[in-house]
Amino acid sequence: MALRLDQKIKLLGALPLLRALDGDALHVLAFSAREKTFATGDTLFRQGDASDGGFLVVSGTIALVTGADETLFDKGALIGESALISETLRPATATVRDSAVVLVLPRSLMHQVLEAHPESAVKLRAHVARQVAEMRVALQGLSV
Repeated sequence: MALRLDQKIKLLGALPLLRALDGDALHVLAFSAREKTFATGDTLFRQGDASDGGFLVVSGTIALVTGADETLFDKGALIGESALISETLRPATATVRDSAVVLVLPRSLMHQVLEAHPESAVKLRAHVARQVAEMRVALQGLSV
């Protein structure tokens, strides 16, 4: 499939998390992201595995399975958003339901980009802080 650089930039720039990155930072991330093809039935990772980054679905369908729950992700979905920034354990198993192409976004690459572009890091931090604040408000509204 071999995406052109401009196609990678467009896909990555559409992600809410990455909209905070300036053009140069997004360019470096897109240039360095690896494209990988998976066949139907392949496993990207298993629940409980240590994470090392995220996956942007370019085509196909990937299922995240936790117990009996299954959520499907297709073009434009980012799997492992928090793993781009911090070490986590995978909360689900990711299995390809329909042959898929993904952009592999290692956490180490994300950290390199943010270190080289501190203004993008500040904007990204603000974005994440807003998300956490919104989640906190939503959780306070739940009756338990």
